[in-house]
Amino acid sequence: MFYEIDNFPFLQEILKEVDLIAAEFKAQQSSPLLKDFISNDFPEGCSHIDYYAKEQEITPTNLGFDFRNEAWGAFPLYKNGFEIKWYNVNRVFPTALKNILKVPNLYFSSFIKLAAKKGIKSHKHLERHLAFHLCLENLDGHSEIYCGNEKRILKNRGDWAIFDTSVSHSSFNFSNTNRINIAIDFPYNFNKLKK
Repeated sequence: MFYEIDNFPFLQEILKEVDLIAAEFKAQQSSPLLKDFISNDFPEGCSHIDYYAKEQEITPTNLGFDFRNEAWGAFPLYKNGFEIKWYNVNRVFPTALKNILKVPNLYFSSFIKLAAKKGIKSHKHLERHLAFHLCLENLDGHSEIYCGNEKRILKNRGDWAIFDTSVSHSSFNFSNTNRINIAIDFPYNFNKLKK
């Protein structure tokens, strides 16, 4: 199930900053910090992703692959209860950090890469949270996110999807380029939401 952004004024604020967040990411793309993320050679410091995956019971079995393979990658910006110390998030991504910290009960946030012509098998997370995915780059083609019986298309910078992580969801990047999103995971009172 997908939700509309008008339910979330704090996500609307992030959407307004998409060009600045994308520029921060692009400025770091060739840096030693992000070079490994882009080339799929993840640094050991990415254990924040491992902890998130373990807490949500996202395993290679239910994803259909090891999440550090060539199809998918995540570069952490924030993990509740587990401070990122191997790089200075505020110095490297100040606009991204300032905006994600506006999210009430922020649980996790990262840049997520889905490689061209690759997909993620249907899976669901242990806890019922919302995920906000915001596309940071224009794609040469399009990408789809599926949740339940619905789908959202992401192909341009600023395209987004908000979905319930406890419902089976998957994604496929039909484009000829990597899809880069900023992803934000947070618990929410689902009784307040409208579709």
